[in-house]
Amino acid sequence: MEEYTIVEQCIRGEPGAWEAFIKEYGSLMYSLIHKCLQKRTHFYTEGDVEDILEEVMMALLADDCKLLRDYNDTFSFSTWLGVVTRTQVGRFLRKKKEMASIEEMGERSGSEDRVQILEESELNPASLATSNEEIEILKLAMEKLKHKERMLLTLAYFDERSYEEIAEIMDISINSIGAYLFRIKKKLGKIIHQLGGG
Repeated sequence: MEEYTIVEQCIRGEPGAWEAFIKEYGSLMYSLIHKCLQKRTHFYTEGDVEDILEEVMMALLADDCKLLRDYNDTFSFSTWLGVVTRTQVGRFLRKKKEMASIEEMGERSGSEDRVQILEESELNPASLATSNEEIEILKLAMEKLKHKERMLLTLAYFDERSYEEIAEIMDISINSIGAYLFRIKKKLGKIIHQLGGG
């Protein structure tokens, strides 16, 4: 069965469509979730994997399958689904780390550590793309950012410059960089979603 045939059947709500979808793509999503978690966290459970898989399916079903309806067939469906899955992994880890930081707030006085936890929990654009098509999605999204926003993301995640170096290069306050990156990454995520990549 061709990729888009399954997608169309899921959108129409045909009997057995989602079972066929899981049979076709379940192992892909499961494998991607494991790989993403292995790269981005030191510890995770099988329950975490199942929770994220459920979040992916809920995202696909939400708003009368809006994500599926918005799918841009310029890219292969498997590639697109990979980006959706990685996005859900990022959101899961962000929620988990934010909850952990809140729980620790009354026990730890290291505010700098908590800021680092929150910043690291946000999606790293450089780790989003692992195939040529995903790289193209990311490039298209970044082209829609303002020049200063693109430059800041590039320096921080692709060139891996320190905050001190970024502040000097861009002539901005070092204390503002974390907040800038937080807002820009949220903006980038929305653009990727609009392009049909998340």
